Amino acid sequence: MKNKGQKKRQNIFDEFSKNFSIVLDNPHLKRINIDFYICPLCNNSFTEKDLNQNLDNPLTIEHIPPDKLKGKPLLLTCKNCNNINGTNYDTELSKWFKAYCAIAGKGELDFKMAIESSRPFKAKLATDKERTDIQTYQKNPYAEKNISNMHKAGKANVNFIFDIGDEKKINDGFLRFAYLYAFYYFGYSYVFSPGGKHTNEYLSFNKNKELEPLIISENLDELKEGIYKISFPINITSFLVVFCLGSEVKKNVGIIIPGPKQEHLNNFKLLNQEKIGPLKFQLILKQDINIHPLTCYQIWN
Repeated sequence: MKNKGQKKRQNIFDEFSKNFSIVLDNPHLKRINIDFYICPLCNNSFTEKDLNQNLDNPLTIEHIPPDKLKGKPLLLTCKNCNNINGTNYDTELSKWFKAYCAIAGKGELDFKMAIESSRPFKAKLATDKERTDIQTYQKNPYAEKNISNMHKAGKANVNFIFDIGDEKKINDGFLRFAYLYAFYYFGYSYVFSPGGKHTNEYLSFNKNKELEPLIISENLDELKEGIYKISFPINITSFLVVFCLGSEVKKNVGIIIPGPKQEHLNNFKLLNQEKIGPLKFQLILKQDINIHPLTCYQIWN
């Protein structure tokens, strides 16, 4: 008997299977005789049979951003890419967001602390609107003894050791989801564009050194989740992908990715060498990529 989670996944797969057939019936694809799905990360091709989860490398549901950050199941990637990227990025992103929630007064944050010359021991940080409380785990006499000694002395040198995620992996993870979101919006016209291929080469663990993730985490509260054209300065010609993370505690994060054309990519590379000033954004409405297969190019005209 299937549990609720299995039923939910099955319903999503059934919906993808139906949409898969619709996509393959698209006249634009028929014209070039395409009857397969290309994983936007590894560029390997798959057919509808690869929705069978008993295969070694089936197509799997990709949440954008990760499910733990309240992402939505928007597209398919192959299991290998989903697992490899999930192992490298999702855990680090979850650590970062858990820390953000704790600082915002919701939830607890595990960390280690050392008092004076003691060895590090586990503790947790609990915050609310009025106070911040440091608690040790139950049945840890070593920790309780050191904290008791600190209280008796009235002061002590304390070393706090937090693991809030690897900054490099967090930024790369956001870049990965921005790239996949662009695929969700524009389809393969972005994936195989100069800007899309450059981003994919960085994400493929070949790590082309010319690209560094450009993350914005401030002054985005008024923006809706979605993809934007950066309309000013006009020489930037890039996309801004905005995600709204979480539910009880919410955080907007924006990721700048290159536009599709070679000239856009050239401008984007300069962003890594210059300080970014004030930007103006123009929200791009979700287009039907089967009707407008080159939308990502057309919006710059």
